[in-house]
Amino acid sequence: MGSPTPTLIGNIIDYIYTMLDTALPASSGYGILLDPDDLTNNPAEILKSGYGVSVEDAQNTEREITGGVYWYRRNFTIVLVRSVLSLYSDAATRKQGIKDVLEDLNLVLQQMKGTRVVTIANVQTAFDFKFVHDSGPRPTQIGDIPYFFIELTISAEYRQT
Repeated sequence: MGSPTPTLIGNIIDYIYTMLDTALPASSGYGILLDPDDLTNNPAEILKSGYGVSVEDAQNTEREITGGVYWYRRNFTIVLVRSVLSLYSDAATRKQGIKDVLEDLNLVLQQMKGTRVVTIANVQTAFDFKFVHDSGPRPTQIGDIPYFFIELTISAEYRQT
């Protein structure tokens, strides 16, 4: 029995980070969260303006394309975070923090449009991103620093041809 044919899911993860790097570039002060599942495990410098990706559940869609080629779907959670000066003592600052994290979300959603096809070692992987839902802006405080964050869940449908 030989090795299974890879699905190249790693290409999708790489593409998600490329998409995020394009929408929220390091040159604009954004950093990659070391632990998007637990914001308290990240340095304050990255939490000023940061993003991260968590790999979530997957499903076999049971949709056969042709000759045993199926679509699969995997969910990802993208976490966007921004520090603010205050959460509760200044309404204008709170409102701006909410707007900033929503603007970041909008930039990411703009990058998700269309089908991507990646070819490696003569194997094509095609995938589509779909917006599933988001958490809405949420306040939190880590140490003495207040933040707003939002969790965006997307699904990537992919096939290998």
